[in-house]
Amino acid sequence: MSQPQTVSAVSKNLGISSRMLRYYEQVGLIESQRADDYAYRVYNESAVRRLRQIIILRKLRVPVKQIREIFDNNDAANVVEVFERNISELDEQITALSTVKSILARLVQELQEKANMRLQLDLLGDSSVFAVVDSISFPKNTVNDDMPMEDINRAFKQLNRLTDRDVRIVYLPPASVAAYQCTGPAPEENAGQVMGRFVQESGLAKIKPDLRHYGFNCPATSDGQHGYEVWVTTPDGFSLPPPLVAKQFEGGLYAAHMIPAGSYDEWNLLFEWLKTSETYEIRQTSQNSENMNGLLEETLNYINLPNNPTTSPNTQLDLLIPIQEKNNGGIKMNKYGNAIKLLQERCGNADKDNVIGLATIALTPDENGNPYPSNRMVSAYYEDGVFYISTAANKNKTAEIEKNNHVAICGLDWFVATGKAENLGWVKAPHNAEIRAKMKKVFVWFDDHGNEDDPGSIVIKITIEKGTIIDNEQKYGQWRYDVDFVNKVAK
Repeated sequence: MSQPQTVSAVSKNLGISSRMLRYYEQVGLIESQRADDYAYRVYNESAVRRLRQIIILRKLRVPVKQIREIFDNNDAANVVEVFERNISELDEQITALSTVKSILARLVQELQEKANMRLQLDLLGDSSVFAVVDSISFPKNTVNDDMPMEDINRAFKQLNRLTDRDVRIVYLPPASVAAYQCTGPAPEENAGQVMGRFVQESGLAKIKPDLRHYGFNCPATSDGQHGYEVWVTTPDGFSLPPPLVAKQFEGGLYAAHMIPAGSYDEWNLLFEWLKTSETYEIRQTSQNSENMNGLLEETLNYINLPNNPTTSPNTQLDLLIPIQEKNNGGIKMNKYGNAIKLLQERCGNADKDNVIGLATIALTPDENGNPYPSNRMVSAYYEDGVFYISTAANKNKTAEIEKNNHVAICGLDWFVATGKAENLGWVKAPHNAEIRAKMKKVFVWFDDHGNEDDPGSIVIKITIEKGTIIDNEQKYGQWRYDVDFVNKVAK
């Protein structure tokens, strides 16, 4: 029998992070042991064997929930049923990709035949092509099957590669935070419980409804002495009971990728994206290597989660890497980042009532039968590239957005933008709880003008796609920024 292995040895030998090891323990897939006369926790041969099985199943895109089914009942019929579910999704994926390939091949053939003609791409208007493309759907879990481990790794990397559309570029404002660090076998859970009690007992959620919850490994790597530190943003000077301590988060530009709790192996995917990015590179922060060099995990919708959200299967997190724009021949390519900063600074990013112009497409055409804009001024709450509006379901703008969700907005004399609007429904619906709390804080008129108990009281979400920002002060050295928010570039 082989000797038990330490956490760092297993992590190195199997290519899996200590964070993932702790998660697999939390959900009951593996167990570590504390050997006699040895300070560190170790994994025996059986645990390492199971870990190898888990790694292979995860790379075959078998969800953790199904892996638990397999280990709880490893009867052949049950395992076959789990795999057949995944094979069915594979078949759907293969069919969808084959359809895409066929359509692209048809387009290539048509274009090659018209190589010497002005390209009109009329084929894309073909109703039969549109019908086929419109019917394409992709299941959530996709993978190639039955191949050597080297090929599985290659397929896993290819199928899970992040693109620019999978990564958001966000500016996190500096903030005062309450911090608590815990070291032990389950530091995320224990630190989360301490911070959860503080938030509840202090009433912080009511005082600061826009609070944010961050966490990171601390120390990042240490056999047997796993550590995790959690932060919750607080008002400046907020009184903290021991063992919590006050710290200052320096904020800055971050690459963000959302994951469900447990998918911590996607840190590797985010780093791979950053390594191949032509625009961004990692930014050094004041945090040292023991504190993950500024990497953060933000628990989303924390204010509406139970006391200890870090282990809940329904929890979503943002993986956050501090970034800066690269130098290009000695010239700093920072226009997009600076444009985002200007938008955040002027619109408040969670603490300002913004009056903006909103243009929708009118329900009825003009006298010549052409569509024309319908304009109004509205109060809007801004956060991370999105404006939120409190309104009523029976308003003209709501009906106009339902018919055509393309909108234009403007902010007095310094920005214009286009984007898409979405009706998020009743303001008191559970999924709107977080944004409702923020709007109640920012909109001083919120409780006096309107009846939020009426299901017709709704929230409109406007996601910016393209826009122009003017900065007469040239704070960051530019007067005009033409911004593509989808592809995260500015000219």
